[in-house]
Amino acid sequence: MSKCDDVIPFFIDIPISFEMVFNCDRRIWQSELFEQFIYNRNSKNGVTQITVAKIKCWAEKYAKLFKITDDLNGNAFFWKNNKMKNRDLLFEVIRTYVNYLAYIGFVKKSDCYNYNVISPHTIIPKYNGNSMLLQGAIEEIYVNPAVDDEIQSILTPGKHITNKYYSKSLSPQKRIQWQQNINYSIQYKKGQEEVINYDDFPNCLLIDSFGHSWALCKFCGKLARDNELVYQNGNEGICRDCNNT
Repeated sequence: MSKCDDVIPFFIDIPISFEMVFNCDRRIWQSELFEQFIYNRNSKNGVTQITVAKIKCWAEKYAKLFKITDDLNGNAFFWKNNKMKNRDLLFEVIRTYVNYLAYIGFVKKSDCYNYNVISPHTIIPKYNGNSMLLQGAIEEIYVNPAVDDEIQSILTPGKHITNKYYSKSLSPQKRIQWQQNINYSIQYKKGQEEVINYDDFPNCLLIDSFGHSWALCKFCGKLARDNELVYQNGNEGICRDCNNT
């Protein structure tokens, strides 16, 4: 992976709870991990497996560009998903990061701690829809000790997690509604950006990675999504606002 790319991929700048176990900027350790275990991975039989334990060993012994915070390395008690857990912080931070890479399609989980690399030699996530959702979720939250739970609550709106570090004090029902609204907003924004950036826009099939079709209203010219249209014929339609006037 080129060290001179002008744009830093969002997936090597993902905030993770307890990431301070790495004594450096997250972009350093995440880019090194991605390059070492994903991008440059080769396989003779077509399947390359990585394990969280081996990545942890590499981080502790062989990585040259970052250091591990000795005071934080090792087991510790912490709250996650409403449960008190006794876990190795370095192991947990690495596992959380690799799970995000699985969510956007660079690896596929084979069991709790082992993964198959399915997209080496590329910086383009395989699951574009999930990639846009994760990027949008990161943009919506602010970094705090519960950042993992905050991101998951947006990616999985029906999952209610109560955590004392949440920035919003909402009832369970209102929090789930807030999660659903954020999820909808992310899908709408990212889907719209996607179809606008198609090479042949607007003369191509306007379907985003979330499965929604888009069309230009023939009266006002607005680019509207299928749920905003009362009529659609290919890339042309009538939006609800114009239909009600």
